[in-house]
Amino acid sequence: MITRFSRKKFLCQHSLVAGTVYALNLSDRGLTGSLTHFNFSNISKLKILILRGNKFSGSIPDEIGLLHYLKDLDLSDNLFEGCIPSSIGQLRKLRYLHLNYNHLNSTVPPELGLCTKLTNLDLSRNSLTGTLPLSFSNLTQIFTLSLYDNRLSDDLPLHIISNWTELINLDLANNTFSGNIPPEIGMLTELLYLYLDSNNLTGHIPVEIGNLEKLQELGLSRNNLAGSIPATIGNLTNLHTLEFPNDWGKHTSCLQYIDLSKTNFSGTVSQIMIYNQEINGTLAHFNFSSFSHLTYLDMSFNKISGGIPVDIGNATLIQKLYLFSNNLNGNIPSSIGQLRKLQTLDIRENNLNSSIPPELGLCTKLIYIDLSENTLTGPLPLSFSNLTQIFTLKLGQNHLSGELSPHIFMNWTELREKNIENNGFSGYIPPEIGMLTGLDSLFLNNNNLIGPIPEEIGKLGVLEYLWLSENYIEGSIPATIGNLTKLRELYLKSNNLSGNIPIEIRSIGMDIINFDDVIQLYLDLSINNLGGAIPAEIGNLTMLRSLNLNNNQLSGDVPDSISHLIYLEGLFLNSNRFSGSIPEDLGITSDLTYVDLSKNNFSGEIPATLYKSITRGFLDLSVNSLSGHLPHYLGSNCTTNFEG
Repeated sequence: MITRFSRKKFLCQHSLVAGTVYALNLSDRGLTGSLTHFNFSNISKLKILILRGNKFSGSIPDEIGLLHYLKDLDLSDNLFEGCIPSSIGQLRKLRYLHLNYNHLNSTVPPELGLCTKLTNLDLSRNSLTGTLPLSFSNLTQIFTLSLYDNRLSDDLPLHIISNWTELINLDLANNTFSGNIPPEIGMLTELLYLYLDSNNLTGHIPVEIGNLEKLQELGLSRNNLAGSIPATIGNLTNLHTLEFPNDWGKHTSCLQYIDLSKTNFSGTVSQIMIYNQEINGTLAHFNFSSFSHLTYLDMSFNKISGGIPVDIGNATLIQKLYLFSNNLNGNIPSSIGQLRKLQTLDIRENNLNSSIPPELGLCTKLIYIDLSENTLTGPLPLSFSNLTQIFTLKLGQNHLSGELSPHIFMNWTELREKNIENNGFSGYIPPEIGMLTGLDSLFLNNNNLIGPIPEEIGKLGVLEYLWLSENYIEGSIPATIGNLTKLRELYLKSNNLSGNIPIEIRSIGMDIINFDDVIQLYLDLSINNLGGAIPAEIGNLTMLRSLNLNNNQLSGDVPDSISHLIYLEGLFLNSNRFSGSIPEDLGITSDLTYVDLSKNNFSGEIPATLYKSITRGFLDLSVNSLSGHLPHYLGSNCTTNFEG
């Protein structure tokens, strides 16, 4: 067995595989180089050549046409570029050709149509251009044809399509094909999978589509198709995925066009995608009782109005339900509690104005809930404590109220994101919040919460986002905040917090993992009653992008360590009681853009480094006791204020 092949051996010592070798499989070996100098005449008897999953580059050599006995050729998932050589048409025994996942950028050679024994052809994920060669009509044995993710164009030639009677899988998605879908598509009666989505197709869906009675998946989205859905689509009784054309809703306008319950396939279809169609009307004609196999429904980004029908509870197999970004109003029906297999519920950005039905707590498989941006009222149902698998809960921007029940929190041990911002929740933040140890995002801002920040907040060791702003929270910032070493954003502004800034704050964000060198740590403690000095340990937050401490009772000198914050862009210390001089090296950071030190008691000269660093943004030093000359080299894009 050959367990290792160096590039040199593969390209030069081809005597190892010369003469009588019939199959060569070197897939997924990490091989590099090109095939330019490979002597294909030495392996002229080869029937199978598989080089997929390597890093070969350069062009596919013309000499590949010398392998007259070749039946299977797989060069996929490499770095080949240039053209598909016309000599490939000499491989008259070829059955299987995979050139997908490369950088080929030519037209498809018409000579490929001479390979009449081809059953499986995959040229997807390249940059091929031009039209389908008419010679493709010779591929009468073709079984699978994948050309998706290229730049192929022009009409779908009916003379080609009508000859592909053995075809099971046709994938032409993500190209620029135009014109109508030819009626001859109905001659491909063996088709199981048809993907024409993401092209520039126009006209109507041909009635002949109903001849494809074996079809299981149909993708027509992101085209410019118009007209109503032909009644013959009801013949597709094996269909389980139905994705409607993009822009189709602009031409059909009303949901009466999609009363799919009257079609024969409604009882077998498992996935329906009618998103981003600008469809209006109501769901009254959508008979959920007829869709006994429905598991996935996406009707988001439309203009659907009216209520959510009670009979939605009859689609008992549904797992994912997306109705977001519509004009739905009224209540969330209690029958939704019958969807015991539901995992994802996204009905955000509507006009729903009821309370949250307690029956929703019966959907114990729920992982993702987003009811945000409605006008929902009332408290969180206690039955939500049953949602022990919940991973994401988004209820922000509603009119919800009541206290945060600790009995609910205790059971959400899988929760990663909780967003209930911009509501009317009141009472304390329960200490049981510390039991949500997997939480990475907590948004409780813009509510009516009172009391202290519980010390148990420090148990949320993987927390990245903590927003508690715009509440009535009081007391001091707990020292346990320093345990949040993965924190990226801490927003506590506009509360009634008092006491000193704890020195433990030096540890927040210390374990941030950066992607693509993006530095981000944001700290906002503004508009509170914090006192004392800024701890020198603030200089440990070397990844800090913005520090906002304005409108507090902070005093004393600004520590020199603040100059260690080399990524700092925004520094807001205005409306406090700081005194002394501005740190000499404050402007040493090249990123400093927005500085407001106004309304304090600073004295002495303004550091020259501060002027030089701020060439855009703004600098406000007004209402202090600063002295010295104003510089003449401030940037023209910088707004300044030195009054007072």
